[in-house]
Formats: sequence, structure tokens, C-alpha cells
Amino acid sequence: MDNSFSKEIIDILFKVYDKNYLVATEAYDIEYKLNFNISQELFKTMNGLANNKGGYILFGVEPDSKKIVGLEESKINYYLEKSDSEEMRGRIFSACQPNIEYKHFLHIINDLKVIVFYVPKSTNKPHIFSKGDGNIKEGDIFYRYNDSIKRIQYAELSAIIEEKRIKEQERWMKFLGEISKIGLDNALIIDKKNGRLINSDSKVITISQELLDNFKLIKEGEFVEKNGALTLKLIGNVLVQETSVSISDSADTINPKLLSKLYPFTQKQVLEQIFELSIVTKDDIKIEKGIFSAANIQGYNRIFKVKENSEFACKMPYGKSKNYIYSQKYIDEIVKYIENNTMNEVKQLAKNKK
Repeated sequence: MDNSFSKEIIDILFKVYDKNYLVATEAYDIEYKLNFNISQELFKTMNGLANNKGGYILFGVEPDSKKIVGLEESKINYYLEKSDSEEMRGRIFSACQPNIEYKHFLHIINDLKVIVFYVPKSTNKPHIFSKGDGNIKEGDIFYRYNDSIKRIQYAELSAIIEEKRIKEQERWMKFLGEISKIGLDNALIIDKKNGRLINSDSKVITISQELLDNFKLIKEGEFVEKNGALTLKLIGNVLVQETSVSISDSADTINPKLLSKLYPFTQKQVLEQIFELSIVTKDDIKIEKGIFSAANIQGYNRIFKVKENSEFACKMPYGKSKNYIYSQKYIDEIVKYIENNTMNEVKQLAKNKK
């Protein structure tokens, strides 16, 4: 549960010793600003906090005296209008790379309105300015030192780099530990970037981009379970580079939830999609009910050799029905065919039904 603006924290931040004078001084995790402006100066402060341990920025407080003066209503209205807009977030996010996370809060104390920004300690530092403006140059890295933001010094930058190295090493050790439990002969690495499966002998299986994208649909707890063993089924054709052998995997044990994501359309729904798209043939005739029917679908399956468990279609492996269910790519191919052929050619599809 997020407690960035919990009552306990707010009470600490806004503890006063004389009505509107704050007790807490500016430190490595607290910054006071008199006014609220979306500017490079704000981005610099956020950059410095994220690169250290994170912290809070309080707008509407005099930095020297720590007196709460609040913000004018125009500033509050600007904040309310822009705080979550694409314009404001876009400007903040485009200033530094990688993006800096932040949260905000409007606090009222003694009838004075104060804006609070919270920048958490980054897990992806260092954050670097991606473009210069004024005194800030492209490539600048800032760091919160006690009560001020300065360009990062060698010692702190070195510590950040070393921390990243240690975390990376820990991830590798954990990953290699899991592989050692499985055994080299049983382990297979998925290279999501290049679309490959790699085994311990460095033999590579290349996966099509469409199939690679489908890995995102498989969630924990949604793998197929058969006889107590967890199974990951791949649907579609993959090519083993060394032998140029095509492998096609069946979907007879695929999880129904995953299957419905890969092939979301029944034959009836395919037709509904086609009618809703208001497709026009090459000779400018609109596809409507009565012109295009289930017979055309069957003819299309035959002409384009649509087979079960392909990128286009799959036979339902569950329930009583053994009809085809279809992918979005299947609909896209039909649309392309209609748009590139005359009405007479489209009608011929019905004559080629199975």
C-alpha cells in the first residue's frame, strides 16, 4: 500500500512551531519552493532527488524562513488543470531519461494551500538530462546534497554505477541458480528482443514476430496443466535454423483462456466484423449481408489453405463443437482480399466452399 502522503508523513512535513513556520529544515529529502512553476528548475530538483534517496518538494513555502505562505488561486487552478495532463507529464518525462516517477498532493493548512510533489528513490538511476536549457546542459546529472541540488560528483556517480552492477550481478546469480535447479539439458531461454529460443548447446529456434507477441498473453496461473505437469504450448510455425525444419505444434491442450485471446472470433463474429467495417470492393461495391456469407468464409478457407492450428484459425479443442475459431489476422486477410478484388471475384468464394 502506498503511504507517500499518509497522515503520519504529512504531520511530519507540516509540523509548525509558530503557526505558519515549519519545524523541518531543508535536507536531502525536503525542498521548499515559494512558487509553483513547471520549469527546468523543477526538473533539476526532481532529477537530484531521484538520483539520491527521493524526497518531497513543498510549493508555497519560503525557503529561508520556512514560512508557509501558500499559493495564489491562479497557481492552484493551473495545478488542478495541468497536474495530470499529457502536457505537464510529457514535459517532465521528456526532460530526463529514463523517466522520473512522481506523485503530487494538494494540502491545506491554516487556510493556506500548498502543493506537495513526491519523488521516490529511483530504481533506474542515474537519470540524465536529455536536452539542455539555460544553465542545464544535455547530459547533466544532478544529485541532492544535504539542502541543495548540484551536479553529481564522481564519488556519488561511481556509487550509483556500482549499485547497478551489484543488482545486475544478483539478478544473474538468481537466474543462474534457477537454471541449475532445472538442469542445462532441460532449460530453454526465450530471447524476447530477437525472437529466439536458445538451449544449452546454443542451438537456436527462431520465432515469428506474431508468435513472439503472443508470449505477452500468457500469465502466471494460466499455463496448461496436464497430469500435474505445467506445459507451455506454442501455436504456429517456428523454424529451427540449423536444420531448416518447420515445426507445427497443436493446440489440443492449450488453455481455453489463452486460446480465446489468440483466436477471439467465431465464424459468425468474423462476418459481423466484416459487415461493421463497411468494406468496398475494387469496383466500389460495398460488402453487405446477402452478398457475403458463411459460404464465402468456407471458400476463403479452401482458396488460401487455412488449416487448423495455424496463424489464421484453430479448431475448438474443448466442448462439443469442433468448428474453427479465427484470429484478427484472418479478418485482416479477408479485408485485403475484398479490397483488391471485384465483386464478381468475391462472389466466387462461395462457389469454392468445402
